Amino acid sequence: MSVIYSINGVLFSQFGVIVSGSDGILDGLELKDPFTVEWPDAHGEVVDLTRPRYKPRQIKLDCCLVATDEVDFVSKVNAMEAQFLKSETQRLSISVLSAKPMVYEIYMRSGISIKKKWRQGKKMFGQFTLELTEPQPIKYTLVGAGATTATITITAVTPVKLHWGDGSVTIAQGTNQTYTHNYGGSSGVLYYLIIAGELERFTEHSKTNLTVLWPRLY
Repeated sequence: MSVIYSINGVLFSQFGVIVSGSDGILDGLELKDPFTVEWPDAHGEVVDLTRPRYKPRQIKLDCCLVATDEVDFVSKVNAMEAQFLKSETQRLSISVLSAKPMVYEIYMRSGISIKKKWRQGKKMFGQFTLELTEPQPIKYTLVGAGATTATITITAVTPVKLHWGDGSVTIAQGTNQTYTHNYGGSSGVLYYLIIAGELERFTEHSKTNLTVLWPRLY
């Protein structure tokens, strides 16, 4: 089974990186500590779960980088790390063959740390683990095509972020608010819009040139 990983549209394979294992991609989210009360004369505790809130998603990718020599190794590590050091969150995409991709807006807390390096002939290999955080893991994902204008009308009681999939971000809030975005490129290029925030207080009224990729994900 072939799994394709990319960061900001650049395939991991272009950096000579193979992912051998992953954690946190589909795991359930950890609940934030709810408000609790304990009474001395009662069993257990009273817990308020009327509005459960969740911690960020933590993702780990076990990677191996293959390079032609030491200079190529350093160049590839730097090129990959540069993708994670850009401002704002970055777009991680994971797809299995022709299946629908899983997309995440993530950031990396610490740089790439090579745990093990070795040579085989002139080739150089290195192992490392990418530790990534998805700060707003509750999301709704749609897909739009290049060379189109996408429009969505929503109500958001609290601010939500619209990550349009081309690096553009809109912060949305209000009742019956309409947001429009022009996608560049050709019609064969797909863009994945992530709407993240308090989606239980979010309503979609209508959309144009957008289709649902994934309903609400936890």
